Amino acid sequence: MVFATKTALSLLGHRVLVLDVERESLNLLLGELVHKTAPQLLEIHGVGVDTARHAARDRRRQPRADRSEAAWAHLCGVVPIQASSGKVSRVRLDRGGDRQANSALWGVVITRLRSDPRTQGLPWSAA
Repeated sequence: MVFATKTALSLLGHRVLVLDVERESLNLLLGELVHKTAPQLLEIHGVGVDTARHAARDRRRQPRADRSEAAWAHLCGVVPIQASSGKVSRVRLDRGGDRQANSALWGVVITRLRSDPRTQGLPWSAA
């Protein structure tokens, strides 16, 4: 029983190492593809390969989102929409949109708030 357990754990360990090598090679390939197809996205502070991949995918799926920043915000689900009852005038964030695009945008915003001096001085960056 002990021999079988050790053998199974050894095989699983070797499989994990093989999968790590495969993952790294796929990430390198993905990085090359993103550099070829969307190099302008990688120039934005806080945008890495994964975020650029999501953005490029969303641009292909929703070509109308390239029209303006408002269209892109609507795609990401961060556009303010009216939530007024008649007496009170207020807005809330749209709960729709692509959740992966929203997550990618959130990652860029947090990275910029932490590390970009141009963003750190803005009023909403004080926490």
